[in-house]
Amino acid sequence: MMILKYLLMAIIIALFSTACSTPIQVIVSNYEDSNLNNRGDNVPITLIVYQLKDSKKFEYASPKDLISRESVALGRDKIDSIKIQVPPNEKEILVAEFNEKEGDYIGILALFSNIKGKKQKFYKKLNSVFENIIKINITKNGITEFDDNTK
Repeated sequence: MMILKYLLMAIIIALFSTACSTPIQVIVSNYEDSNLNNRGDNVPITLIVYQLKDSKKFEYASPKDLISRESVALGRDKIDSIKIQVPPNEKEILVAEFNEKEGDYIGILALFSNIKGKKQKFYKKLNSVFENIIKINITKNGITEFDDNTK
């Protein structure tokens, strides 16, 4: 009887710990004409999504440093990264999932064909995410977090 009680308690603890650790999803929408090449063609956007311990090095690193010297630029703050391409005019594509316990921030670098006047970097503290979803827009102005007024 005592073994059954401990087994039941272990199962309940396991269920609560897995229910509380829902991964945080990064969802991207790539809008029309957000990444035009030299000929005016709308081409896929390449994103590098970083899982970070801290945002300071990411914040101060240039896009060029992140591309060419990622390990030097981020050092021990980088936990993991993934490179993904999002086709033009694709809406609400899941590009990454992160467990909040594995890092405090996410950083995203957008590699545009033409960077003139575009915001290329975005970062966010994971414990400030509501509903475990970060929605990102890729527009003519660059990378921004989704809000109801953005299109």
